[in-house]
Amino acid sequence: MSTPPAILLKGGTVLFHDSLFYDKHIDMVKPLFGTDVLIEGELITGIGPNLTAPSGADVIDCTDKIISPGFVDTHHHLWQTALKGRNADATFIDYMVSTNSQSYNYTPEEFFYGQLAGCLEAIDVGTTTVLDHNNGCYTEQHAEQALSATRASGIRAIFALGPSPVRFSHWDTRSCEPDWEVLPNWTLPFLEKTCREHPFDNRVHMGLGYDLFFLPKDIMISVYEQSRKAGVKCITTHAVRGFPLVKQLDENGLLGKDIVLSHGTDLSDKDRKVLWDKDVYLSTTPGTESQMGMGWPLTFRSDVRTSLGVDCHSNNSSSILEQARTALLMARQETAQSVLAQGLDMANLRGSSLQAFNLATIEGARALGMADKIGSISGGKFADLVVFSTRQNSSMLGSVQHDPLVAVLRHSDVRDIDMVLVGGKFRKRNGRLTDVEIGSNMVDWSTIVQRFLECSKKLEAKMKNCNLEIAKDKLFEMWHLDKAKFVAV
Repeated sequence: MSTPPAILLKGGTVLFHDSLFYDKHIDMVKPLFGTDVLIEGELITGIGPNLTAPSGADVIDCTDKIISPGFVDTHHHLWQTALKGRNADATFIDYMVSTNSQSYNYTPEEFFYGQLAGCLEAIDVGTTTVLDHNNGCYTEQHAEQALSATRASGIRAIFALGPSPVRFSHWDTRSCEPDWEVLPNWTLPFLEKTCREHPFDNRVHMGLGYDLFFLPKDIMISVYEQSRKAGVKCITTHAVRGFPLVKQLDENGLLGKDIVLSHGTDLSDKDRKVLWDKDVYLSTTPGTESQMGMGWPLTFRSDVRTSLGVDCHSNNSSSILEQARTALLMARQETAQSVLAQGLDMANLRGSSLQAFNLATIEGARALGMADKIGSISGGKFADLVVFSTRQNSSMLGSVQHDPLVAVLRHSDVRDIDMVLVGGKFRKRNGRLTDVEIGSNMVDWSTIVQRFLECSKKLEAKMKNCNLEIAKDKLFEMWHLDKAKFVAV
């Protein structure tokens, strides 16, 4: 295979994490104006003014463009694309039935195109690395297709295979029966097999998603030990209200830097200290945590390490920048409520745009144990970059001239993203997603859309034959939930 030509991004404004400026544990970002970024192969090999382009290099004029580190999403269920639009007004329990449990209806092909579209949607809005908690695979064939789609998309990922805690063996208009084989016997052999081969394409690592804490302790310990022995990059799990997850993991010696917990909105002071001492990160997902009434996200605090995740693009945007904005606004509102309740006013605001930008970049990289490879623009790191055009649309006009970082964090939208590179390869260029390789064929976005819609139509027909209310009742029964505690508002 021939070596791809070098790429020289010339004369842009580079959002550069400057190691010489580290104030109060906040990574400082310095805009480097009129700066070139040289990419050779997968890596950044030069940053500075007036760099010399190697022979045959692809030289791209980045005047009036901002070059940002690629964004890092530390919690996402990428397979759910075909279920978008169903959760705009859904509670968590509603979501579990209308969306999460619908994996029951997917064929492996339908799963492939849902996953592929989810990955490409993430790339389109600037995500270059994602921790995919893939909890929809009913069979090994589903897992194979989801992994194949992730690889084809071009995104950098940790594919965290996670059996769903809610599986059905039968579901129609009249009945719904649980499938009690919640840890299918193919799961761990599949992880072991794929871990022998990863990282696929030097981009896609294997991980474990584990939410089966109702199983006996010895099974949980065995699954963690086997997965780590196999070589998973990361283990992730949902830390939801009402379950002593941190205590259980800590008491069984399972907490470590390779764990990323999602949500954690009700963690106690003790829980947060345990996680801090063990160097464990939370992935906060402000979109779903506010949508589903989970509580205030734990961002912009000094006692917990956090990163950002999209969680469910079935009910909110795939944009990590949107999550960063939402997190910042929610943190400020939470603080304001406390201060105003005392009859006082705030002399300053909680959190900053710089901190929010770091959550979307370098902190996400640290959460995944990849800060030496991604999360900032630095020589020797992967060329995972997002290039914003500042004059193509109206959204960034004015803000760029004041503060390029604020322009990206607070004012940009998907229209402004001109280019996305992952490992030195263009995955979006001139504002359009590039073709992807499926099998031995290069396939464009319009063809993917057509195939996705064909699969979605078949899936929709199957879902109409599944009674949501019966499934919801079954879920209350399986999880021993008290309906009296669910109140109308």
